Amino acid sequence: RREAERRKNQAKLVALVGFTLFFIALVAGFFAFSAYQAAEKARQEAVASREMAQNEQRKAEEAYSQLQHETRQREEAQFKEILERGKTLMAKSDYTMAANEFQLALAIRPDDPEASTLFQQAQQKAGIKSRYERLITEGEALAANGNRSLLAAREKYRQALRLHYND
Repeated sequence: RREAERRKNQAKLVALVGFTLFFIALVAGFFAFSAYQAAEKARQEAVASREMAQNEQRKAEEAYSQLQHETRQREEAQFKEILERGKTLMAKSDYTMAANEFQLALAIRPDDPEASTLFQQAQQKAGIKSRYERLITEGEALAANGNRSLLAAREKYRQALRLHYND
């Protein structure tokens, strides 16, 4: 009987330890499953955040590209407008102002051959115009002195004609 009682108590103890271990394993499994679910939810949120960040980056790149395109178009329009103003000033023989306009155009497009050529032409013609006007003014001043300065005045006018400023 004692032996049976001892075995019975031992069996109860083993059953109690077994149930305790089972309960601990069940609780640990529950926590592990909860942690897995939280990790999976965090992973899904991270994936969604990454996709959203990629979409935002793509939108930003598209907006930047659009801005660059619009800026190039504005610069192109501005360049053409400045070039046309310079050509108009050249036609009006305002070479100094035309040179300034062509210089502005070159600030926008430093390597533009047309603007560069027009700038050089305007500078050259501005110099010729300045020299021409100076020679004419000197000739007029000499002619105003009377007969004794007419030969000198004529020479100034000849020098001005040789410049072929306005033919």
